[in-house]
Amino acid sequence: MSAPPHEKRRPARGGAQGINRPPEPYHGDKAGATLSERALVGALLQDFDRVMPIVQAAGVSGASFTDPVCLAAWCAMGTLRAGGKIVDLVSVPEAMSGDAADNIVALGDCVAACPTTAHAQFYIEQVRQVEKRSALHAAAKMAVEQLDRGGAFEVVAGQLRAATEGAGDGTGREPPYSIRAWSDRCAM
Repeated sequence: MSAPPHEKRRPARGGAQGINRPPEPYHGDKAGATLSERALVGALLQDFDRVMPIVQAAGVSGASFTDPVCLAAWCAMGTLRAGGKIVDLVSVPEAMSGDAADNIVALGDCVAACPTTAHAQFYIEQVRQVEKRSALHAAAKMAVEQLDRGGAFEVVAGQLRAATEGAGDGTGREPPYSIRAWSDRCAM
């Protein structure tokens, strides 16, 4: 038996939340991180020149992305912009490695995840929050491993403190829009 017709309906564009409200905040799952990253890339593809200054100010860099499609798109955008070319839904898939047709389908999902660029700041905050949590998790894991190996508590505590003080504010990092910042992360 098939589902009743009311269960087969697809949600309106922007999901059940509607196009004029930002989505619910990310609360720690990998799918939420990927969705926020894809929505941010979608916003950049829709209006790069308006969204990129906000991205820069927030300190988003290639290290902020965990989704391979988003990272590839980010790298392609950096390459295009460094070459003085336009960044849009036509040029980015062509600049990405692999088949341009496959890339445009993947980037279409990114654009669909961002129904309006008005919520770009929200997506940026979500991406940065995931990056901060990942950095803190890595620092805590390192601290536990060092303590298990007999590391001095004061030294480990100092390293952990240093890692948490800089988490999320972008200090000590290359400006996210510099050529070096793009190329360092994209050279993987």
